[in-house]
Amino acid sequence: MQSGDTAMIGRAAEVALLGSAIRGVRETGAALLLRGDPGVGKSALLDWAEEYARQADFRVLRAVGVEPESELAFAALHQVLYPLLDQVESLPTVQQAALNRAFGADENAAPDRCALSSAALALVSQAAETQPVLLVVDDVQWIDASSAQVLDFIQRRVCALPVVFLAAVRVGWRNAPDLAGIRTVEVAPLTPPESAALLARAHPDLGPAAVQRILAEAAGNPLALVEMPARLNQRQQRGIDPLPSPLPLGERLEAIFAGRLGSLPEVTRSGLLLAALAGGGAGGLRTVRAAAQGREDWDEQALQVAESSGLITIDPEREEIVFRHPLVRSALVRMTPPTVRRAAHRALAEVLAEDPMRQAWHLADAADGPDESAAQALEHAAARALNCGGAAEAAAALSRAADLSGNPLNRARRLVEAAVVAVQGGQMDVAERLLKACESEALPVDPLRRATAAAFLMFHRDGDLEGVQRTVASALDGISAGEQPDSDVDDALFVLVRACLGLGRADRWEPVSRALDKGSPCARLAYDATADPARTAHTVAERLRATVADLPPDLPSWQARWLILAAVHIDAFSDFADVWRGLTLRSAYAVQQMAAAASFYDAYLHGRWDEVEAIAEEGIERASFNGDRFQVHVMHYAAALVAASRGNDERLAVLNTESADWARPRRLNLVLGMVAETNARAAVTRGAYEEAYTYLSALTPPGVLPPFFPYFHRVFLDLVEACVRTG
Repeated sequence: MQSGDTAMIGRAAEVALLGSAIRGVRETGAALLLRGDPGVGKSALLDWAEEYARQADFRVLRAVGVEPESELAFAALHQVLYPLLDQVESLPTVQQAALNRAFGADENAAPDRCALSSAALALVSQAAETQPVLLVVDDVQWIDASSAQVLDFIQRRVCALPVVFLAAVRVGWRNAPDLAGIRTVEVAPLTPPESAALLARAHPDLGPAAVQRILAEAAGNPLALVEMPARLNQRQQRGIDPLPSPLPLGERLEAIFAGRLGSLPEVTRSGLLLAALAGGGAGGLRTVRAAAQGREDWDEQALQVAESSGLITIDPEREEIVFRHPLVRSALVRMTPPTVRRAAHRALAEVLAEDPMRQAWHLADAADGPDESAAQALEHAAARALNCGGAAEAAAALSRAADLSGNPLNRARRLVEAAVVAVQGGQMDVAERLLKACESEALPVDPLRRATAAAFLMFHRDGDLEGVQRTVASALDGISAGEQPDSDVDDALFVLVRACLGLGRADRWEPVSRALDKGSPCARLAYDATADPARTAHTVAERLRATVADLPPDLPSWQARWLILAAVHIDAFSDFADVWRGLTLRSAYAVQQMAAAASFYDAYLHGRWDEVEAIAEEGIERASFNGDRFQVHVMHYAAALVAASRGNDERLAVLNTESADWARPRRLNLVLGMVAETNARAAVTRGAYEEAYTYLSALTPPGVLPPFFPYFHRVFLDLVEACVRTG
């Protein structure tokens, strides 16, 4: 049998300890108690130990505590000794009598506890004379007190016998039996990497959104990681449809927690529900108390009852309520009837006027049908979240606001805004779902916003830049100057400019020229820096400095990205490093990735190549996770620059082959130009100047600055060297 470290993810230390105890039993016995939360893997470890022991020719005696039998005297002991009862007659008469009385064969008198404990130990010892014994007791918190006393007697004496005593108990059961002196092993939740590995093994087809939510709510609980995804439908698993909140627990976890919660007084459950819905953090106790004051039966001692049960802890200094495990919170919310949940949300919304973002979500969750006031509150919350860089949160708020909209126009507007924001936050699948909802419901969506949302998705996920140009150019041609907000026009212009840069052909810029007067001054500044900089960028540096010097502290991201784009294309990004740092900290994924692309080239020019590789590695991982294929190949370029300069031709070939194969059918000359540039740089590095000249002269012929080729300065010096070296 394997050692278990591969079969049981994250339990190598525990498996090693159990395996060592079993292998060393002929020298000394051992007693271990596994302690941890429900579902953390204690039973799985006991199962592993049992199988490992059987293969080592152990005799296994096993009992499992069952709550309905916790008041039945000697029920657990009977489970343990049942396989040995045919040997009772070999024991002394006093011990035989004690066992018979304990197990009901003789009902004339109660068993003598000392005699009974000695008899049980004698039976186990006798069995161990022919083969070592593994004695396993699971769910100790539910074994009857009488059995617990006898088993405690046994575990304290196994060191002198070829016997391993293993038990498991759940954390938080205050009435669990005490096994004196036993070595306790805390079975902790899995670490985030271990959790991710287990989830990937059990459910390899989950989408990124589902993976993130399940990892967060399971909080390292293996049973939750295995069972939660199975309760989602296929579209939810793939991240196409929204996930329920909280996520459904598996049947076993629901049964575990429902029993404990159901035994609490109703007023305590109500207080716990408010705590569960209010979220964590300092001040939560104050919020719960304020919201609970409307209950006639509210008692300040209600939460102390829950704390005494081990379900929560209360920090009076921070006024914080902490659930023993996040799954308790999930179970409590899911077992509460919807009408009761909505009433709790209303109570919380009433006391959270000073926290409008949280209040908005409680208003939404309190709604039972369309509710325009709640939808408006969520829209305001989305704007606040977006200003802080929370694009994913803003998209969720807008999507929920759309669900609460009774007016089709409002629903359409909020859905398409949610789609635009979702792409900016790197949520490609979410954006696609929202756009499909608009189409399937035939909603009256603004043509420019619908085109922009679809274009962002085509750009980042599909790399269909020709489709972007067709879609956005047509929509921009259909509006007049001043007809739409600057932010809407600039969104459309921005994705159109990025598409033209990616296509890398002079004839593709005409739609931008036609629409430029409809955009903001920042759009014009970026156009002059990017479209044909050899001819139009001469005043950009001065204009950029003047603009940056007068920036408002709350500059919206749709303006910030124009400034970053302009700075990158005149090699001035590092001149305003502090400005970009502040902007990107409160910007969404799309702006952050732009800044990352700018920073890696600046670091490359300054010789900080290790930094470039680190940016590339993180950028590729993040873009791949978000399904942003275009950004993946931009970050391939970063890694390729370093590989070419360091002479790592093998690494360069892998990167450039993948990028070229992706870009060629899409006719993305920008990416193909990056491939040619880095291939040429590698050729210069190894002295192959004819090869370098071939690559570079195809990009910019000697003596000519081709129009609408904004990256000529990146290859110019290598071209000069190749020309000089080849004569």
